[in-house]
Amino acid sequence: MNRSEPAARCYAEAVLQLAKEKGTLEATMDDLRKTAEVLHRDSVIWSLFTSPRVDRALKEKRLLGAFRGHVGEEVMGLLVVLVRKGREALYDNVVDYFDRLKDVEQRRVHVHLVSAKPVDPGVKAAVERIVRDASGKDPVTHERIDPALLGGLVVRVNDVLVDGSLRTRLRALRGRLVGDRR
Repeated sequence: MNRSEPAARCYAEAVLQLAKEKGTLEATMDDLRKTAEVLHRDSVIWSLFTSPRVDRALKEKRLLGAFRGHVGEEVMGLLVVLVRKGREALYDNVVDYFDRLKDVEQRRVHVHLVSAKPVDPGVKAAVERIVRDASGKDPVTHERIDPALLGGLVVRVNDVLVDGSLRTRLRALRGRLVGDRR
């Protein structure tokens, strides 16, 4: 994946602006993901899409034939611009940036919960309420089960990590006990 972040962000901002003007933010996000899925379905397809050796005019013609009528104008325009500029490898980064910018636009924040077993709905609601009150944004919660935690909960919101797992508490206790013996 190409890591040209400023260029990817610029393309994502342009697509976001078009989608906002047309009121198609969610549909555009769906189209971006659907297109990425098709492009990555087979490594040969992705290689052809990103290859500088494939004639740009031919590549554009094939993309238009494959995606026209299946995705919105915003995504079609993005594909054409990326091909014409030789920046196809930025596609995944553009999708990632678009998703992040859309979250900012819609005042959403992602909350990642990791626990040994499914999180109690009351606990989940409490975490979401705390995040909403602290950030002023609507939480989008992602849960993951990790049996190695034994118990407790790990919460991550952006760069903030709150580790209340039993595993971490046991490690801290062990450290204090080993430290006391010296």
